[in-house]
Amino acid sequence: RQETWMKRYSDLILLSPYESTTMIDQLIKHFGDKVYITCIPRNVRLAEAPSYGLPALMYDKASRGSLAYLALAGEMLRKAKEKEKAKESLKS
Repeated sequence: RQETWMKRYSDLILLSPYESTTMIDQLIKHFGDKVYITCIPRNVRLAEAPSYGLPALMYDKASRGSLAYLALAGEMLRKAKEKEKAKESLKS
């Protein structure tokens, strides 16, 4: 099952932590929709979470980093749905 997930998402690019919008623009220009728009920022709360043995969302669900990971999850779901719709329309 994990192998299937890895094959499905191995062609996508996540920027974490992001530093330069110029770099993002260049990656999008070159790789198109394989680049996630959601960027995970540098965040102290994200860095502290492992010290407390907690995932970032449990440690501080309102931190910028946690909110960015939630946004990423939403983007992943949207992209997966778009791919499924595209496959279905090709079958029709």
